[in-house]
Formats: sequence, C-alpha cells, structure tokens
Amino acid sequence: MRNPLIRVLSLAAIILLAGCAAPPPQATRQTTGEPETRPAALIGHQDLTVWQEKTASLPGDRVLHDDVYTITVQREDLWVHSEIGEVPSASLASVIHFWMCTCGKGKVIGELVVRDDEVKTACDDLSAGGLLVTSLSPVLLSEHPRLLSIHFMAEGNLEGLVKNLHDVLHDLLPPKPLAAG
Repeated sequence: MRNPLIRVLSLAAIILLAGCAAPPPQATRQTTGEPETRPAALIGHQDLTVWQEKTASLPGDRVLHDDVYTITVQREDLWVHSEIGEVPSASLASVIHFWMCTCGKGKVIGELVVRDDEVKTACDDLSAGGLLVTSLSPVLLSEHPRLLSIHFMAEGNLEGLVKNLHDVLHDLLPPKPLAAG
C-alpha cells in the first residue's frame, strides 16, 4: 500500500468501525436507596397557619406533612359512571403540593382532574400562569363523562403560584351556592 490516500482511508475505516472514543464510564449504583440529588433540609419549619394564610384563596382540604402543604379539591360537581358502576366524588380529586426550597422559591406539583371538555381551558390557564404541564392521562376507562388527569409543576414566588392556581380552579369549579339565610 504505497498510495497515502489508501492508507488514510483504511485508517479512517478502522477507526469508524472500532470506535475511537473510550467506552463510557459505568454508572455507579448507590446501595443506600437514597436519591443522588437529595436536597438539603427545607428552609425552616413552616407551620399550618402560615400555609393557610398563604393559600386562603384556594378551595379544598388541607394538610401539612414534612413541610409539604397539600390541598385536595374534590370534584363534587361531577357524577361519574363507569364499567365498575358509580364513582363517588370523593375519589375524584385534584391534589396540589406546595413547599419552600432552600433557595427561597416556592415549589408546586400537582394533578388536576378535569372533564375532557375542560382540558384545553385548564392547560391554557396553567401555561398562562407559568405552570408547566408535564403530562395528560386518562383517570378511568369507559367512564362518562370522560375524565383526564393533568399533571403540572412550577417554581417561583409562592404568592404568584397561589394566584395562578386560584385562577385555574376558579375556571374549573362551579361557584358554591350561597347559604340560605
């Protein structure tokens, strides 16, 4: 092989076929079961009254557990029937989890249970409020009305996140009737 072009092409073919990069390093597995990105302790302990004040405009039942404040909003306006029969409204709930990060930002993840005709409005409202829609999936099979679950997440100013979620829930839930007086 006296032709230098043939030598270069032969060498290039060998490199391409064999690969020129070192094999990727093997991922290390942790044996503790803890995630590698475990966050530092959350900022201070938040008590229930602080969270109740910050989220007073949102409907639903509230609970504080391990500095994560959870609001559950039942879809009492829905009467759902499926292959397994009537589905109680208590099992059809939107769930929203709030917490404060060590960086000082408010964080929220959640799931909204919506009718199929509410999906576009809910996704538009979430996006307009800076909340990221992460997934959309069915809640049941062969139910009427058709229900979908919208998962979302966001970080930022806690008051802003609460206001945005208030707007989303206001569009989804019917107004509460006034008490007879």
